[in-house]
Amino acid sequence: MTTLTLPDGLREQFARKARELYGERGPVTALVEAVEQWLARADQRAIQAERELNNRAYRQMKTELEQKYPGKCVIIAHGAFQAAAESFEELRGVAPTAQHRLAIRIGEVVSPIVTQRGLMLTTSLPGNWESNSVI
Repeated sequence: MTTLTLPDGLREQFARKARELYGERGPVTALVEAVEQWLARADQRAIQAERELNNRAYRQMKTELEQKYPGKCVIIAHGAFQAAAESFEELRGVAPTAQHRLAIRIGEVVSPIVTQRGLMLTTSLPGNWESNSVI
C-alpha cells in the first residue's frame, strides 16, 4: 500500500470537490480515476515514442526496403526492420511485444488524412490490421 501526503490546502480542496462530485467515497473514487488517467497517458506517451522511433527507422531504410522488398509487406517495430512477406497475414506474429508496429506494403501509395496531430498516412489492410503513421 502506498501512502501519499498532499499539502493541506490542496488536500482540503480535493476532498471537498471530490465529495461534491462523487459523494462520501469521492476522494477515493477521484484518486483512482486520476491514477487510471495518468497511467493511460503514460502508455500513450510510450506508444508515441515507439511510433516516432519506427517512423524514423522507416525513413532511414526506405530506399533499401524499396530495392530489397518491392511489393512485399514489411513490419518495422522496436525501431528496426522485423520481417518481410507476401501478405500481412503472414506477419501477424511478428514483434508481439511491440507497442507500435509499422505495417507497410513497399511501393504502395497511401491515403493522407489530416488529423489534429498532423498528417496521418493510412492504408486499410486485410483482417484487423491497419497501418497508421503520423508524420
